[in-house]
Amino acid sequence: MVWLLLGTIPVLSQEEKDVDLEALYKQIDKAIEESPLYVQAKEEEIKETYDLFMKAKNAENRLEIAEQLFWLYKPFKNDSAIHYAQLIVDLAKEVNRLAVSNRYRALLARQCSNAGMYVEASGILQKTDKTALDRQGLTDYFDACMHVCGEVAAYTLIPQIRDYYYAEQDHYRDSLLTVVDPASDNYLHLQMSVLCARQQYQEALKVSDKWLNKTVSGTHEDAYAAYYRHIVYANIGNEKMVRYWLGKSAFDDVSCAVMDQAALINLAQLLNIDGDLERSYRYIRFTWQCNNFFNTRMRANQISPVLNVIEKNYQDAIDRNTKLLYIIATIGTILAIVFFSFLTILLKQKKKLALAQQEVKKKNEELEASNHKLKWMNERVMKNNKQLFEINARLQEEKNGILDNSIPDQS
Repeated sequence: MVWLLLGTIPVLSQEEKDVDLEALYKQIDKAIEESPLYVQAKEEEIKETYDLFMKAKNAENRLEIAEQLFWLYKPFKNDSAIHYAQLIVDLAKEVNRLAVSNRYRALLARQCSNAGMYVEASGILQKTDKTALDRQGLTDYFDACMHVCGEVAAYTLIPQIRDYYYAEQDHYRDSLLTVVDPASDNYLHLQMSVLCARQQYQEALKVSDKWLNKTVSGTHEDAYAAYYRHIVYANIGNEKMVRYWLGKSAFDDVSCAVMDQAALINLAQLLNIDGDLERSYRYIRFTWQCNNFFNTRMRANQISPVLNVIEKNYQDAIDRNTKLLYIIATIGTILAIVFFSFLTILLKQKKKLALAQQEVKKKNEELEASNHKLKWMNERVMKNNKQLFEINARLQEEKNGILDNSIPDQS
């Protein structure tokens, strides 16, 4: 294990010790099944907010509600988030809120980067007036710069450009660390990244504990914190914890109607490796549907190769099962034919046996009748013999009497 080589053994929390991955996967399955309800609730919330926006009586009020709509759309529908970010930039200019206008320029660039619009994002950032930004605005600005550089570096095929943009990303990360609020999620995320780069995984987990303790369970923020905790365990090599925290992040995001899915993509890949092909296929198809709704090229580029691999493995498994079922069905058919042939022969034999039994019964009845008749005849003969014997006896007695009477008396 990696942590044994480094001499650091991570201490699992009680929650992590009691992990039941199958139970977690079933929760995700149920959340995916109920996803239309979560999406409907989100759309209703957006509609209510939009109705308030349409009823707003002044630019200040419209600006405030437009910001709410942007944050509602940010993880839900990218093109709508872009629309409202641009609208906020214009409304903030209208009411002379330059800090807000330039902050949402940075956020607009971040959303464009999500959609793979790197040229547009770079152009927007170049036009952003950094001098007009407050601390939060600078945080969002440097975060957007980091994201654009990281995405360009990740997807370019030219090594020199990749190295350049990764170096720029590191530069913007350093700048971000100077302005980001130490109590913010962004700071904790950056701190974990730095600690992982230094292979200080136990310290990274302590930061993760702090982050998770400040988030509310079941929220998108909690899903974000869980996602970055899985990265620490991925570096350590604890595969079970990687799956658990990815699963927890995915469950929270699905339950919150987050369409910008990241955790579920990675979890689907791992389940494919684990051989849970049906669930892996279900998760990646759901993620693909979410991406189509969220509408970003970046996620499409991430999902497409994964989807192809999982679909192929799933189809191969279906083909294998189909062949197996065909073989089983063929064997079953043969066995059924043999069985019915045997049953037919057995029924014929049974019928013959029944006929033979009937014949035997008939013969037995005839024999019994003959025996009865013979018995009657024997009894008759015996009766006749007895009568004959009695007649003979009487005749003998009579004969003896006659003889006695015929002898003269000698006295």
